[in-house]
Amino acid sequence: MRSWLARTFRGRRLDRNPLRRRSDRAETAIGIALMVAFAIGAPFPLRATAIAAYSSAQHARAGAIATRQEVTAVTLQAAPTNGEGQSWTSAAWTAPNGQRRTGQVQVDDGTLKGSTERIWVTWSGDQAPPPLPAQEVSQLAVAAAAGVGLGLAVFLLIVARATRQVLNRRRMAAWDTEWTAVEPRWNRQRWLAAGELSSCGRQAES
Repeated sequence: MRSWLARTFRGRRLDRNPLRRRSDRAETAIGIALMVAFAIGAPFPLRATAIAAYSSAQHARAGAIATRQEVTAVTLQAAPTNGEGQSWTSAAWTAPNGQRRTGQVQVDDGTLKGSTERIWVTWSGDQAPPPLPAQEVSQLAVAAAAGVGLGLAVFLLIVARATRQVLNRRRMAAWDTEWTAVEPRWNRQRWLAAGELSSCGRQAES
């Protein structure tokens, strides 16, 4: 465990290695700052998003319940069997305002004539989708908060990646500058070393 932790911290450039550059430590500091910012700041927009999504979904559910009603429809003919599990067939129902209405309703394949189906309609009897189930209201709030959290995480990752690219360009520029200064001395030392080896070889042959 200790060796694993040591490798992890070394990989994060938190040691006192003199070879670490300021840009290396800057990258680590920025990464830690982004993680801390996410840990501290993310809960607030997540909570606000969840509350807003829950309130909106609950309002829509309440509005649907107030303007729609579930009634019983009676099929006027048998439903065909199309192999898809469900099909449409003619049916009749009484609207909440008392009017007799007919139309197409979706039923299971092979449903017999005279079967009853529960459908949601408006006050005038037009078919309407059912209100959002109560459990889905909470699920929508959680999904909205999760989406915001994922978006924040992706944004911070993009910032971290962009920061690393900027620092990498600076590292390469610094390396080129240092190499320009060191290369002549390094080549001269190679030339001197090659000359010494050549001289030693001639002395050995004589």
